[in-house]
Amino acid sequence: MSDRYLVNLRPIINILKNTGMFEFLPLLIAFVLGVNLGGNFLPQGSAADMMTLELSKKYCVEDLTYKKLTKIGGLFALIHIILGIIYLALVVFIFL
Repeated sequence: MSDRYLVNLRPIINILKNTGMFEFLPLLIAFVLGVNLGGNFLPQGSAADMMTLELSKKYCVEDLTYKKLTKIGGLFALIHIILGIIYLALVVFIFL
């Protein structure tokens, strides 16, 4: 699903790149990070998470609920954001 967003929103990246106000690589990395975070914060953001919840209900898997999946996804999203900020800082301040 996120590939479709990248393709559809590519003209926005090109417009921002052509203004001369932004470096292309950090802009692209920030954009990819933002697009990929959607499925981590809430289970509705990812078809795989919704399928996992449905199958866990169908096969009576105990201790796998919407609330638990949201907590785990939120933790991974937080880790993703922190690593993304560190990576962007390295790219912008050291390599550019």
